[in-house]
Amino acid sequence: MKKITSLVCLFLCIVLLCTSCAKDMTFVDFYADKEYEDSYPTLNSFTEVEKLDGFSYDSSENEFIVVETKDGDKVKFYNIEKDYFVLTLEEDRLSSFDFFTVSGNTFIVTVEEDYDVEGTYHTNIYDANGSLMLTKKSTDSVSASSVIAKSQDLFQFDKKIYRVDNEGGIFPVVTNPFYGTIPSFSFRTETYYYSVGSSDISVYDKSLNCVFNWTIPYSTYEECNIEVLSEENFLVQVIEVLPDTETKYDFLGENGEKYKLTSTIVDVATGKEKTVNLNYLVAYLTYSANRVYANDTYDYISDKISNIAYVCYIKDHKLHSHMSAVDLVALNGKDASIDFVIAPEFDTLPTEFAENRYTYTTDS
Repeated sequence: MKKITSLVCLFLCIVLLCTSCAKDMTFVDFYADKEYEDSYPTLNSFTEVEKLDGFSYDSSENEFIVVETKDGDKVKFYNIEKDYFVLTLEEDRLSSFDFFTVSGNTFIVTVEEDYDVEGTYHTNIYDANGSLMLTKKSTDSVSASSVIAKSQDLFQFDKKIYRVDNEGGIFPVVTNPFYGTIPSFSFRTETYYYSVGSSDISVYDKSLNCVFNWTIPYSTYEECNIEVLSEENFLVQVIEVLPDTETKYDFLGENGEKYKLTSTIVDVATGKEKTVNLNYLVAYLTYSANRVYANDTYDYISDKISNIAYVCYIKDHKLHSHMSAVDLVALNGKDASIDFVIAPEFDTLPTEFAENRYTYTTDS
């Protein structure tokens, strides 16, 4: 079946990708000596590690560079921001290692062989300071890259789920209730975790109890779009194909097909549904005030704005989805009505590149 909004989503993705910037990573103030010194060499590339006496380059990830002693005895993890080696392990005991990041904090995962008990391995999680946070003993030498499953501010380790705060603290939440890997939550608020599918939504509280489920009640439909708004409710827009003989319809397709748009607000707390009359399709919700974003991405947005979305209008029985017809708008959190137009004709949100300094595309 032909998807009406797929073209809208496609060009949105293309434009958003084109407006993003790739940053060249250079590492400065790199300390790689056996003892701390006030002055140390500045390295502009990883290959310069090779020039350091006693070390050879192994790999890198985020703020870490991993080196081996040239005699092959030790593997050392260097934290670039802290300017020192935070962790040293015996190379012949280290089966594998990996990194993962949650809530802006990077952790090291290692699988190390226990020489005192043959056939025993320890899977360890270290924080960015090299402190051991969690450990698991087993008889299997698993790959460190397969140990962790993560979602939002949560990660799963040894059948338990942990929450990570902004300072890197790890707190147990619950033994995994999902009988497998932790769900890949779409986003979170201060109250709930949301898992949003193409035609359904599940909501979990902070203890990971499922408190709400909703599935589209239509047996047949052409397209469904779900957007969670700032009032802990969500907008469902469903497009249905109508018979050719139908005289009441919202817009026509390319080949004269007749379509009906139904918009419904569903309250998460009560489950109550309310039909709203909207003459536009919400193609993409790019900001909602109650969501938790990494690195305070949208702190600059006014408190007067609850939700920001791209909308395609229905005019004269046509769905106008071409770029020049798409507006960036502020949506009301209660009924998804348009409070005001932020930028017409598909402009992008500002991107912060320094403190209180932003880039803003005004001509797409």
